[in-house]
Amino acid sequence: MLLDRWRGLLAVLDRGDWNEAQISLVYDLLGTPAPLRFENPCCLGETPRDLARKQIAALEAHKAHALDELDALERASSIDGLPIELSRSLMLLHRYEAACLRRLQSARKLLTSCRREAPKPPKPRASSTSSADRTGHPARTGR
Repeated sequence: MLLDRWRGLLAVLDRGDWNEAQISLVYDLLGTPAPLRFENPCCLGETPRDLARKQIAALEAHKAHALDELDALERASSIDGLPIELSRSLMLLHRYEAACLRRLQSARKLLTSCRREAPKPPKPRASSTSSADRTGHPARTGR
């Protein structure tokens, strides 16, 4: 995905310069915080085309080194019929994640059940100075 964005930005340069939105995307891809952004994301003496090519080359090198190596290992393990085992720390992380999810679901259930069972506030009483009884009807005089 990152490679596709850099390749797209490189293709834009074939038709002209980057606009403001594309320069903002370049800064986003470089991970530059907003206060440190200037008019031109390129280093001194570097053209936008050089920057895009340099980033594409770096991403392809990283992909070739890390992801392709992992893919080859998984393919070889699959061919040999060996299971791809998770590391001990990754298995522990999955266990912690499952425990957190269970705690979240339990807390949500408790919260929603408390909302349903909440007592209703008491109704206000009529003042004792009025001639009405507790039901709100005027007091009867004895006949």
